[in-house]
Amino acid sequence: MVNNTSLKHILSLELSTGKKTFLLEKNIHSLGRSSSNSLIINHRVTSRHHGSIIKVIYQHKKEDKFDIAFWILDGDFKGNKSRNGLFVNTKKVDIYKLSPGDIIILGGIEIKGKYDILNIDSKEFLSVIHKENPQNVTSFITTEKEIFHSDILTENSEDSDYQELKHIETENNYCTDSIAELIEGIIFIDIHTSKIIDCNQSFIKMLDYEKKEDIIKLSLENIFTIDKEILEDDIKLLISDKYESVLRHSAIKQKENEFLPVQVKVRAVSQGERNLICISILDIAEERKLEELLRYRSYHDLITNLPNYKLFKEHLFSVLANYYSNEEGNIALVLVKINEWKEIGYNYNYEVAELILKKVSKKFKKLISAQDILYHWRDDEFAFLLAQNTVEYLDKIKYEILLIAQQPFLVQEEEIQISFSMGSASYPTDGNYEEILLQKADRTLVENYYEYIKNK
Repeated sequence: MVNNTSLKHILSLELSTGKKTFLLEKNIHSLGRSSSNSLIINHRVTSRHHGSIIKVIYQHKKEDKFDIAFWILDGDFKGNKSRNGLFVNTKKVDIYKLSPGDIIILGGIEIKGKYDILNIDSKEFLSVIHKENPQNVTSFITTEKEIFHSDILTENSEDSDYQELKHIETENNYCTDSIAELIEGIIFIDIHTSKIIDCNQSFIKMLDYEKKEDIIKLSLENIFTIDKEILEDDIKLLISDKYESVLRHSAIKQKENEFLPVQVKVRAVSQGERNLICISILDIAEERKLEELLRYRSYHDLITNLPNYKLFKEHLFSVLANYYSNEEGNIALVLVKINEWKEIGYNYNYEVAELILKKVSKKFKKLISAQDILYHWRDDEFAFLLAQNTVEYLDKIKYEILLIAQQPFLVQEEEIQISFSMGSASYPTDGNYEEILLQKADRTLVENYYEYIKNK
């Protein structure tokens, strides 16, 4: 644990098609195939919600500074475990406190990661300086330039959704919010036996129980089922008298076995001659829902409700890594442009142009199988990622796309005729990497669009 603000916690992920490095700053980073995760890894060996990385903040007792550590958890905060497991330094783990240089395997050797801490002043890694895990040091080579935020966002991002989320996080920081002190749940723990000896009414309501006696009968493991090891470590560090408090996100198990997202603050207190552990708990379920909504919005087009360019890039990178490591599998990429879209916006209005996008997207979705994915690429362009990459299937999809343009679209009692320009590329025929495939498909699309302009 380090308190120097020039230190950045990073996670480097290595796939067969390349490497990505994420800056760990959020309270919880979720990993897995689902687009709802903050770190999307769309690979056959990973689960939809494969793991979680938890930030823990340790406030010093005698100085105005803090330390930070990260734990990694197998599965999510709803009690679900990954299908193929989580491994740290070759050992299978359910939950683990990370140290610089730790090597993380997510389900299989195809998805390998390394946790480290970078000193941005000296541009050195703590794993190299401390040599705590010398066998792991040469597994990854990362530079400061490769680091980017896990949601493709930076601290200086102008993205309105991100700024809104940062504002919400500030507003909900109950360490400095006196109002939150009135609504948070509180439990007291015997420092020696770890038994619950008291709690307030707010905490009883959080767990959906009726009486304090119901809570006192429970063990800490009954409540902090998912991350009890972190709580045990929190208490151990507080007993050492170095820290004033420990702050992190968690989830508590309610009476009906549902999990409630919470923020917990753990501190040591005295009651007469008795030493206790006080755990303050704030319900952050609404904040978590809003965060998930904003993340969804950042990965989806709001007009068509389709995955957007950002999610397409994540999917293509991961799918290619999956096929490349397997040395089998084929995919095809098809880009489609509505030739008249801007003209429609000028001649009618952009409300009509948006309705055209919605109608086209609905027709496109009917063309593909459950294994294929349709994206709203940008403005007037769509992208198809086709899992069934045979010449016959690709030609069939392209032909059916052209058929859609043969009939005019009825919008606000106006019949509007459109046409499409297309470009396609196939893996591995046209290339093994995303940049090559995208360049091939985009080049063909542009050539076809210029041909449309020339013949217009």
